[in-house]
Amino acid sequence: MGHRMALRGERVTAKNKKSGISKKYPNAKETDLTENGVTDTWLLDENKDGNFEKALMDFNEDGIIEMVAYDENENENYEMIVFDDDLDGNPDRAEYDENDDGTMDFVAYDYNQDGEWDKFEKLS
Repeated sequence: MGHRMALRGERVTAKNKKSGISKKYPNAKETDLTENGVTDTWLLDENKDGNFEKALMDFNEDGIIEMVAYDENENENYEMIVFDDDLDGNPDRAEYDENDDGTMDFVAYDYNQDGEWDKFEKLS
C-alpha cells in the first residue's frame, strides 16, 4: 500500500469544497490558519480520544488538499507532513521529524509517484 493512500479521496471540487470535506469528516475541527475568513485546515480526531492526530490542509483554497500532517503519538507535534505538490492526489514528498522535537529532520521524495520513496535527504 505504501504512502500513496495518504491523500487518496481527499480531493473535492470548488463547488462542494467545504461540504465535501465536512461530510467525509463530520467531526473535524475546521480552522482558518491563513486568517482570511476561509476554512483551510481540518483537524481530525479519528480515534475519538480528544486529540487531533491528523490535519488536512488546503492553503490555496482550491478544494484540493495539498498537505496532510500526522501526529501519531498525539503530543500536539506533527511527526510527518506529506505534500501533494502537483495536486494530483498522490504524495510527492514528505517531511519527517525523527526525534519528535518539533523540527523536521528528513525529507523524502517520490518522483514517479509509485508509492515508494525514491530519495531521502537530511535537513539541516
